[in-house]
Parts: sequence; C-alpha cells; structure tokens
Amino acid sequence: MVNKLSLGEQLAQVPTVRKGPRCGVGMLLERLDPDDREAVINAMNDEMASAPFISRILVDNGYRITTNQIARHRRRECQCP
Repeated sequence: MVNKLSLGEQLAQVPTVRKGPRCGVGMLLERLDPDDREAVINAMNDEMASAPFISRILVDNGYRITTNQIARHRRRECQCP
C-alpha cells in the first residue's frame, strides 16, 4: 500500500519527544524579568554576540550559565521547545 501523503506531510506528523528538564538557558529565561529576558533573547539572536561573551556577562551578574549551554540552546540542541 502506497502512502498518499507527500514526504513533507509525513515528516510534519512525526511527534516531537523532548525528554528531561529544560536547559539552563530556558530555565534562566523563565525567571528573568521581562526586560532582562528580552535583552538575553536579543543577544542570543545576534550572530555577532559570541556565546562566551554572553556567558561572561550572565556569570558576572550572578547567573550560573556556561558557554556550552548557550551554544546548545542557540543550535536548538537542548530540551527547550
């Protein structure tokens, strides 16, 4: 029996399974006030802002976050939606 759905339609139906807790960046974003959250999101979306630079600023302000966590979150390799 041949599937009548296109390849794209079939792949769109694949369920996304996310196991485990959200990543450190996702948890950080949840607890920041709206202005700081927006600033972090903008920095994360800026390709010119390096992960080490963002991490250093966050750590200097008392947040426990690593360069690797930021890089994984940017590549969407974490558990965040």
